[in-house]
Order: sequence, then structure tokens, then C-alpha cells
Amino acid sequence: MHKGNVDISHITGEMLYRLKFTQHTNTVYSAGFWDKLGVPVPDYPHDAPWVWQVFEDDCPPWVEQTKTLFPWLKYSVVTVNKLMPGCFIGPHNDTLYKLKKKVKDEGHETEEMEAYRINMFLQDRLMGHYFEMDGDTWLDYKRGDYTIIDPNKIHLVANLGYQQRFTMQITGYAKKEDIQ
Repeated sequence: MHKGNVDISHITGEMLYRLKFTQHTNTVYSAGFWDKLGVPVPDYPHDAPWVWQVFEDDCPPWVEQTKTLFPWLKYSVVTVNKLMPGCFIGPHNDTLYKLKKKVKDEGHETEEMEAYRINMFLQDRLMGHYFEMDGDTWLDYKRGDYTIIDPNKIHLVANLGYQQRFTMQITGYAKKEDIQ
């Protein structure tokens, strides 16, 4: 698992808690993951597979400022996620729908580039906060730590703790040799 860290001292806890999340997304279908496996959708508790999200233009300026910490990631889009206690996003592969739509709509050239998603932790790991990718867990992450999620990597997140869990996903195109 690729791991890195950037300075996000410009982001305060108050900024996270005041953030207005505009979408409440049910993730029970895991972007078609269960269909790909040929298994029925798990019988999760109704209110568990949900994530609060805010995208691009609905984000405050500090989100755009944070996005610039990854200049090697081209044509990027951003999402901030909030998982409430008891909620999770089950195993899935990212579809990168918003990025692909943006690149197509704006006519960007991506030849010799691959799509990547940066998953950045906006707070130190708290009790019950969980991240797993391709069977590897990351349980000692700190604020500003990030990993790069290849679209083919199966991953999942959960909040089994008692405090909200905040992350930012920055998705864009890059040449493999430019990834830092």
C-alpha cells in the first residue's frame, strides 16, 4: 500500500464539523461489487451503509487549497466524506464516474496516464475507525496521511467508534512515474 503524508495544518477540527454535506449516499450495492461476485447484496442493517458527502463546487475554499497539494494529479475532482458512528462503506472498487465524466465533458487528453484516487485522512485515527485495501489494514494513520487507491483495488472503510470519521478523496489522472 502506497503511503504518504502532506501538511494539512490549515484544516481545523472546527472546519470539519462545520462542513455542510450535500449528499447522503447509500452504499449497500458497493458500486456493483456484489453483482461482479455473483452473490446477493448482504442484508446489512438499513442505516449502516451510508456516507455523507460533499463534492467539488459545494466544497469550501480550503478543500480546493488542499487539492493543490497534489500537483501531479491532473484534471482532479474532490469529495469530502463523513462516516457517522456505526456506518461503513462495504467492499468495492471505485468507478471514478465523476472524474471520467469531467475528462470527457472537458475534452482532456489522458493518453499515457492512469486514473488514481488519493484517500486522505483529515484526522488522526480514532478508536473504531477502519480502512482496508486489498486485505491490508491501516490502523495507525495520522492527520494528513494518504494512500493511493488504484481503481482495481478492493477497499472498504468503517466507523465502529463513537466519533465522526472524515476523509477527502482527490481523484485525477497521472503518469505512474509522477506519483509521489
